[in-house]
Amino acid sequence: MEVLGGPLGKRGSVSYVRGIADRLDSLLENLLTGSLNNKTQALQQDLTEIGEERTALDTRIDAFRARLEKQFLRNDIIVSQLNSTGDFLTSQFEILNAVYSKK
Repeated sequence: MEVLGGPLGKRGSVSYVRGIADRLDSLLENLLTGSLNNKTQALQQDLTEIGEERTALDTRIDAFRARLEKQFLRNDIIVSQLNSTGDFLTSQFEILNAVYSKK
């Protein structure tokens, strides 16, 4: 700071020069803030992608579950039909045995 002149009027000039510590502080702040912002954006993007993948996975799981339920129902019907056929054949064999055992 330099003071020139008398009590009235222009008194002088003030100069300010940023020191190396101030410049280093600004540089580090910009680097850290930029790095944190970049990392935050990357994490947000990862979260978005994970959400989309999770939705797709839920859709595939629901389709797989529906397919398994349909297959189970078909198999249950087939087993029921086979049991009915088995019961019918058993009764027919019992009738045949009864007829041939009387002779």
